[in-house]
Amino acid sequence: MSRRDRSPFRDLADGLTFRWGAYFFVGSCHLDGSWFTRATMSSPSDSVTTLPPIILDYFAAANDGRIDDATACFAEDARVHDESRDHVGQAAIREWVADTTQQFQPKTELLRAIGSNDSFVATARVSGNFPGSPAELDFCFTLADERIAALSVG
Repeated sequence: MSRRDRSPFRDLADGLTFRWGAYFFVGSCHLDGSWFTRATMSSPSDSVTTLPPIILDYFAAANDGRIDDATACFAEDARVHDESRDHVGQAAIREWVADTTQQFQPKTELLRAIGSNDSFVATARVSGNFPGSPAELDFCFTLADERIAALSVG
């Protein structure tokens, strides 16, 4: 079965309720071999609460400018891909968080999320000191051992 033939909602986390009429496809994320189709939900607020605590902790720390707390959400060997650059390991990720915070003062408002197993896509409205602010971005997470192992922003 090809990726196009299978339902993108087939293996979603328990507790999420989906109705085909409430969604339309608008993009996709690729993380470590996982594939998701992002959907815009007619009432998105409930889906944000289904994100794992470590992802919610990351967004809260990043919004508050708590660089060390945001960095602590990542695994030692984690990888972040943002603006066509990779940041590997906690030291590089800490530098990315600090630089991004200082340069752009970003604030995220979570809009919706979808996930399966250890992979999640959170869509957020990001505002700050950058051209095109605010922008709606996807944050594609892969988790391992209750930490963020990979994050792709785009």
